Amino acid sequence: MRWHQFDDEDLAACKRVLESGTLCSINGTEVPAFEEEFKAAMNAPHALAIVNAMAGLHCAVVASGADFGDEVIVDPLVVFASLGALYHHCTPVYCDVEPDTHLMDATRLPELLTEKTRAIIVTQLWGLCADMDAINAFATEHGLLVIEDCAHAIYATYNGGYAGTLGDAGVYSFQQSKQMALGDGGMTAMKSAEHRQIMEEMTTFGTVPARLGWNYRMNELVAAVGRCSSPARASTWRSASAQRRPTTGRSRAASGWCARRTAPAARTPTTSGPPSSRASSSASAASSSSRRSPTTACPCASATSAARPTRTTASRST
Repeated sequence: MRWHQFDDEDLAACKRVLESGTLCSINGTEVPAFEEEFKAAMNAPHALAIVNAMAGLHCAVVASGADFGDEVIVDPLVVFASLGALYHHCTPVYCDVEPDTHLMDATRLPELLTEKTRAIIVTQLWGLCADMDAINAFATEHGLLVIEDCAHAIYATYNGGYAGTLGDAGVYSFQQSKQMALGDGGMTAMKSAEHRQIMEEMTTFGTVPARLGWNYRMNELVAAVGRCSSPARASTWRSASAQRRPTTGRSRAASGWCARRTAPAARTPTTSGPPSSRASSSASAASSSSRRSPTTACPCASATSAARPTRTTASRST
């Protein structure tokens, strides 16, 4: 990704960290500041910086309350959603994709539901957002956590909301090949403070004796460079990258690097620009005739493994 350029502002940010003598985020200042700035840019209630997006998916599965042998519905085109489930000893259950977008087909979800289903990981591929109204409505009905993998969809929009803020938790990647390239690193966004607490406990082992944790922290240098990569500054990168990338039949969102969803005639295209509000979704979002109404947080956001709602089990052979 040679089109990504670093300049004096990035160098000054790294110099600031080195002069502070603190490279670890424990007792650091750059990582908390990066989380606050990213949260504000995405209009997300909470954010948590993390070592990479794969770790973020793992933490989100843990936050869903899933346990050994439980199931997580995933899409099959990329491996990362499956790994997020497998890292926590859960079984990935594959949901087919739409033929026109290659995104999760929400109409196939009912046939995959069992008593062991705990979460849905939706991959927002190539700057496009899946049918989040229908997915959220299904998850709400059955008490499932909706996790978005937005490694390829930072700043993509859907009905006025940013990818990663449409479900219960969103995961972003800053790996060198991604649109916001920091070498490595990731960010998670979530609606529930409880889910953020669980995920934060996983980033440093030993912080909570009763919970198994990992070293999933972002370091101060990555966060400092990330703070230089603000949405306002990114407009110059979007202009430069547009000259190097071939155009396709899908339009690109003016508010970010990623394409917005240009849907078939029965669907309403998403719009670009920062989300102005969070409208509520209707229960009819699960039907194909009303697949693009605005969404809200899933009521299961505060649910834990200790108090899981009753699920309607479909007949799926195991």
